[in-house]
Amino acid sequence: MVEDRETVFTDDMVGFVERMLPEQVRWTASLLANIIGGRDVTMAPLVVGGRVAHVFMIFSEQLRPQDRQAVAFFAQLLAAAHERARMVRELQEHVGRLEETQAQLGQAQKMEAIGRMAAGIAHDFNNVVGAAQATLSHLESLLGALPDALPDEARDCMDDLTSALDRSVELTRSLATL
Repeated sequence: MVEDRETVFTDDMVGFVERMLPEQVRWTASLLANIIGGRDVTMAPLVVGGRVAHVFMIFSEQLRPQDRQAVAFFAQLLAAAHERARMVRELQEHVGRLEETQAQLGQAQKMEAIGRMAAGIAHDFNNVVGAAQATLSHLESLLGALPDALPDEARDCMDDLTSALDRSVELTRSLATL
């Protein structure tokens, strides 16, 4: 019988459906049997993953019981095609997930490279700012020894330069944390 994974030939489809088919296919087969009537039918199980997944049916009064072997072979081919299609779908899903993971890895590597580049720029920029601060500090100490050596406008320019260098130090810290 079909649930035993054997090809079945019957000339009483309605009776066969009611007595022999597994529960999971009985309703559909019963509906079909009532539409078709009591014609001869050959049924072969399509075994996929160790279980009967579908039933292949041929309605013909010209098939003989000895044709079961050919029908069974064709059912095996259909089952193999069904299983291959399932495996292809699974493979496509796995490849899709792999491609997504690779894209995420590539993005993470880009971010890491940007972070390293920003840290390098911050380091080099900090060296330049440090040299400018040292020079400005030395200039202030030299000019501080000379009372009234600089007009107020020059002193304001030095204060603006000190503020700009302080902002540069903060910018460098922000870059380094990137």
